[in-house]
Amino acid sequence: MTPQNIKKILKSDFPDLQIKTIKKIPEGWRNYVFLVNNSLIVRFPKQINPFIKIQKQVLQKLSPKISYKLPTIHYINPTYCYSIYPAILACSYTKFDFVNFTNTEKQRISYDLANFLNQLHSAINLKELMDIGVPTFDYQKEIEDIKTETKKFLKLNLDAQLKAFVESQAKIAVQHLSLSQKYLPVLLHNDLHIKNIILECETKNLNGVIDFDDIKIGHYHLDFANLAFSLPFDIFLSITQQYTKLTGRDVYLDYVFAIATDYVASNL
Repeated sequence: MTPQNIKKILKSDFPDLQIKTIKKIPEGWRNYVFLVNNSLIVRFPKQINPFIKIQKQVLQKLSPKISYKLPTIHYINPTYCYSIYPAILACSYTKFDFVNFTNTEKQRISYDLANFLNQLHSAINLKELMDIGVPTFDYQKEIEDIKTETKKFLKLNLDAQLKAFVESQAKIAVQHLSLSQKYLPVLLHNDLHIKNIILECETKNLNGVIDFDDIKIGHYHLDFANLAFSLPFDIFLSITQQYTKLTGRDVYLDYVFAIATDYVASNL
């Protein structure tokens, strides 16, 4: 998908839209992403995405209840299933950039992310989510995937201590997943990592959160796993502590890091 293709499709669907600039920006696993006129994001799924209508309904319900900017899906093309929404423009940072934040900036982003999760996890009740059609996290599939990926990992030519560590983490993750019914089911972003966190350039406040393609109903711990490996430890730990203060829910670090370890190992 090229800017020329995008311009042709947009002109067909929106004849009155004056297209001055189209810029391709870094894409995700599932979408081609373009910035149009420095104000609109256009996302084209690489495969048909029937889930987008559910995502649109969820975002409409979430937006009034979240203090931070979220994507607003204004249009879903019936042929290409692409979406258009106002751009949430800000600076992007790497894990190494966060290391150099001041203590005040670290405290601010920690609170903002904890507060976002607090708001997200309590914004829509379980019945509404199920009525909309939000899928439930498949714990049994996750357990089977962890077992499969761990077996693959253990066959790699890697340090024995590293293998032993990953194997022990996999056992912890499976143990917690097997007891998933004891955790509070909430709406999960389910892909909350550094690339989906939008910060303001000057203040480094949390400006918004993007990419709700993976939303599911599941227990709240699962929204911390991607943060665990994409942020410095001190910031991540502060997020969990702030979340507990805001919600009264404990975050079990052994479980979160076990899931995070499995995410990393499965990509090696």
